[in-house]
Amino acid sequence: MSPAPWFDGWRFLHEIAEDVAAVNYPCLPKSSIYARWPCGSIDIIRCIIASNTYYGVGYSNNPSTTFHTGDIEQSFIVGNNLSGVFGGSDGGLVRNSVIAGNASHGFYQSRKNVLSCTVTGNDGYGFLDHSGTIRHVIIWDNPLGALYSSTTPVFSGTANPYFFQPGYWDFLNDVWVDGDYHLTQNSPYIDAGDPNYANDPNAATQDIEGNPRIVGAHVDIGAYEFQAACEGDDFDGDGAPDVCDRDIDGDGVPNVPDVCDFTPQGIPVNAEGRPLADLNLDCAVDLRDFAVLQNSIFGP
Repeated sequence: MSPAPWFDGWRFLHEIAEDVAAVNYPCLPKSSIYARWPCGSIDIIRCIIASNTYYGVGYSNNPSTTFHTGDIEQSFIVGNNLSGVFGGSDGGLVRNSVIAGNASHGFYQSRKNVLSCTVTGNDGYGFLDHSGTIRHVIIWDNPLGALYSSTTPVFSGTANPYFFQPGYWDFLNDVWVDGDYHLTQNSPYIDAGDPNYANDPNAATQDIEGNPRIVGAHVDIGAYEFQAACEGDDFDGDGAPDVCDRDIDGDGVPNVPDVCDFTPQGIPVNAEGRPLADLNLDCAVDLRDFAVLQNSIFGP
């Protein structure tokens, strides 16, 4: 990251700046984070930038048009009335952050490198005219599309991430109701990141909450690393691998973990966690399965 100055632990809500931790630079924005000199190069760390009239992080025409050039880490940029992040003429990065529910685009005309972020629910594109790197980013549920005239994402995706609780627009009151963007166990983004992530000395070792990266076989995509216990845990006690061993059959494709929950311990199961004797596919082993077997041998 770039050196001091920085904001650490601030909230910028409804044009009001509130120090909720420690401030390390006396530069108060008029509305959200504007790059008014000397604030252009500030770093934004563990901040909430929400419900402001203009951009979440952008630039000001008065007294200059200097873009924000600092880094943004472990922050939430949500529910602002224009794009979440606008500009960034000299780059910087956005990492381990959530950009959600902004009334225009997630990123607009930005040159920032976006790493391990969740970009969702913005009322435009996820990325529009973006020229920075997009890597390990969830880009989902942005109505105009994931991106337009922007860099090709790497180790990223647009599929349903199965958040714990997606955010949504309350159109009656015209406000964004924020969600919980932790991944649930069926998310396709668990263990879906770069297999060589751990070999990169510059890669972040923590997620947005400060939890360890790479809990399972590979790093997850998005701002949150799924934190379920791994290494052979059998969550429902049926003897089949679960979410932390998603490639059960070793074919390089993540499998659906434990399609039959709560199978009694000791009953043999297949690669999906289904009992081998469950011939009628109802997740139970009973006389109906015997009837299927009998009919297959002797006919109905």
